[in-house]
Amino acid sequence: MADPSSTVPDPDLRTLVRWLLGTTRAVHPPLLFSTMCRIVALSLDVALFATAAATVVHLASGGDGGVLLFVVLVALALAKAGFFYLEQFSGHYVAFKALELLRTYVFSKLWPKAPAIVAESRSGDLLAGLTRDVDRIEVVYAHTFAPVVSAYVVGPAAVVVAGALLGWQPVALGGSAWVCRCSSFHSWV
Repeated sequence: MADPSSTVPDPDLRTLVRWLLGTTRAVHPPLLFSTMCRIVALSLDVALFATAAATVVHLASGGDGGVLLFVVLVALALAKAGFFYLEQFSGHYVAFKALELLRTYVFSKLWPKAPAIVAESRSGDLLAGLTRDVDRIEVVYAHTFAPVVSAYVVGPAAVVVAGALLGWQPVALGGSAWVCRCSSFHSWV
């Protein structure tokens, strides 16, 4: 059994994040590409809804032929699908490459200690625990980073663009209607 005074304290969050970013540095460029693809896909999603609403208003107000707006809707939908695919593909490439890098690092540190570690603990439990911990990090790369960053970028950008194109009064009216709807929803839930 190891001497308790020689145990290394658990790292704080800053140290852990610094280590993780340093170990997975090779996947940062594709992660940024994945994030940019998600931002573009979500922006195209907003444009898709805005164009659909404009088409309905145009046709309801007696506008002639919505063929051009329909073609724009199809083009936006195809572009959105393409960027969504690129985001998913590159995001999962990043996640699996990060898993490879982390597992390689962990096993390179574990291998020289193999005889002592096996003598002190069950190797199956040790490997299962290490693999489980590394697998949890995959979720950060594939399903957390790009969605969080894009939520902070696309939402405010959509409000600014809508305010610039439509004026701030309709945007404020829409925002207040949304706030009222949310508050009434929470009052009866």
